[in-house]
Amino acid sequence: MPFFDGATGAVHYRNWTVPDARFGLVFLHGLGQNSGHYHRFARVLNGRGVDVWAVDHVGHGLTEGELTDAAQIPALAQNALQLLDMAEAEHPELSFALMGHSLGAATAIAALGAHPKAVQCAVLCGTPKSVTGSVTD
Repeated sequence: MPFFDGATGAVHYRNWTVPDARFGLVFLHGLGQNSGHYHRFARVLNGRGVDVWAVDHVGHGLTEGELTDAAQIPALAQNALQLLDMAEAEHPELSFALMGHSLGAATAIAALGAHPKAVQCAVLCGTPKSVTGSVTD
């Protein structure tokens, strides 16, 4: 099982790769989930020529530590950017996007804020209102 030394200690990640991929995606899961919950999603994308890499956030899946509050999101963002760097180093021929769901979307936003030029494309879903602010009519 692959791990890397991240901002928060030992960080677990998974990758689902295919020969002749056309694109790469680093996926960030939501609160209470882990990267293993997205194996079907990754395989569907694999069928479309997309390599998928996914991190287990602190206190989720096999990553050590405990997620206690939103103040840890910058460290989660550092872990996400580190995984993105690893994926790009292993597959320099691919362009990569960063995708986050819920907590992962908040983490992606923090990563974009910390290093806006590190990410070429971002997909956010289930983004918490506390991150985006409320929308008024």
